[in-house]
Amino acid sequence: MIISSNSLISPSHLNCFMSSHAILQESRCAVKIPFISVVTVVRNDLSGLRATYASLLRQDFGDFEWIVVDGGSTDGCVAFLRSVDALSITWRSERDKGIYDAMNKGTTLASGDYVIYLNASDCFHGTESLRGIAKVLKSDRVDLLCCGACYTAGKQRYKRPPRRIEKSIWHSVPSVHQAMIFRRKFLDEVPYDIAFHGSADYYTTARCFIKGARVGYLQSSVVDYVLGGYSSRHKWEAVKEAFVIQRQILRQNHFLCLASLARRVVSQILIDLSVLLAKRGLR
Repeated sequence: MIISSNSLISPSHLNCFMSSHAILQESRCAVKIPFISVVTVVRNDLSGLRATYASLLRQDFGDFEWIVVDGGSTDGCVAFLRSVDALSITWRSERDKGIYDAMNKGTTLASGDYVIYLNASDCFHGTESLRGIAKVLKSDRVDLLCCGACYTAGKQRYKRPPRRIEKSIWHSVPSVHQAMIFRRKFLDEVPYDIAFHGSADYYTTARCFIKGARVGYLQSSVVDYVLGGYSSRHKWEAVKEAFVIQRQILRQNHFLCLASLARRVVSQILIDLSVLLAKRGLR
């Protein structure tokens, strides 16, 4: 296991690290707690990790930290992480039990008031994305902020605006997971149930809804992502898991769950068809 972090410490704080109680003093004397923690998980996707990093560097808002959990990559990700010195970064490299286990580890490492999960190859939409997010969070003090996103299928780009959680949660998440920002203290101690291999993000959002989260909305797109990630590769498993979440967490009756299942199946077929046509240049 490799764990590393860096942050800029002022000279006045340097003496804090010279005492025999360095670990305790570090927590008291380090740079102030960041407002937002950006959590990134990666495994053997160096190009995607570089793209996410470049996206962070372009932000015109600096009150954030970058938490990276690497699943034991062998393609140069660790060497790249060692070289990062332009951001406040904490990273860990070790084997994990899957993407959601890695996201749980990232949440544990995060110290910000809010957490956004921007995995390798996911990027912020524009230079002002984090600033726009922070503005809403600071004014509304919500527990969950649902934002818009842009995704790419083949050569086509689509916008996915946020939906009202009280209407959408019975079928799916109100925003794509990359475009949801959670209050750190509102999340469960272990936010993602790793028993769900394709829908733990739906589980976490459903838990927030059941716990009475104050939800805010930002219609503009804040992230870009490409279809074909983990959830896309496990889409039919995710459909089945959603049924379980709706029964166990949302307490829906069987009729509504079956209706939602049919809706998700049709939606997934349409998405697959759209991607296929886009790849063949028909759209």
